[in-house]
Amino acid sequence: MAIAVIPARGGSKRIPRKNVRPFAGAPMISYPIRAALGSGAVESVFVTTDDPEIAAAAEKYGAKAPFLRSAELSGDFVTSTEAVADAVRRLRDLGEDVSEVLCIYATAPFVEPSDITGAYELWKRSGADYCLSMCAYDFPWQRACRIDGNGIAVPLDRKSIMMRSQDLEPRFHDAGAFYWASGSVWMSGKSPWETSSAAFLMPESRVLDIDTPEDFRKAELMYRAMHGAFGDTRQDP
Repeated sequence: MAIAVIPARGGSKRIPRKNVRPFAGAPMISYPIRAALGSGAVESVFVTTDDPEIAAAAEKYGAKAPFLRSAELSGDFVTSTEAVADAVRRLRDLGEDVSEVLCIYATAPFVEPSDITGAYELWKRSGADYCLSMCAYDFPWQRACRIDGNGIAVPLDRKSIMMRSQDLEPRFHDAGAFYWASGSVWMSGKSPWETSSAAFLMPESRVLDIDTPEDFRKAELMYRAMHGAFGDTRQDP
């Protein structure tokens, strides 16, 4: 059976300690752990972190943290692909089956178990190297403008900006929630954009990139609206 890996370094700058910050009654990292374990698609969830507090929080909710990530792989410019590839190598050396690996982000509280299983099934059907969560843009990107040096709005595509939105082809973006790939693909170092990637579409109502304190507040309001005024009743084990 597959495993899941959650990259969760301790040095978040814009939202300090965001991976273990309380979110609707439980640490942020608890939500993707629950989703992955609840999906039935993975046997174990592993956290790759440089931070003992994050490791302890993850273990409380059922994940495993058999090692701490090195400082060299915990900097601001280290990619998720690099972090997961390192984790896959280390888990393989520990005797874990890393043939199928789900990378799910610590700040993905809106992922449901059915998303994980649905994406897994799509990945296997597609034959693609990756399957990643994606979402439609909520506004036609063809109507984008730039602002010139004089403060004038300049359409990037003058033809498209005059078209009806329903006549414009939809465009999609990475939802920043999770990625399926084989262990060998992760270890190759190739990102989803350097090889073939199947797209598992998630609704806009469950997609938000949590990068700033305002994003965090908005995400918590969204989550409480979905799950009730007091958040998720599954809060603590």
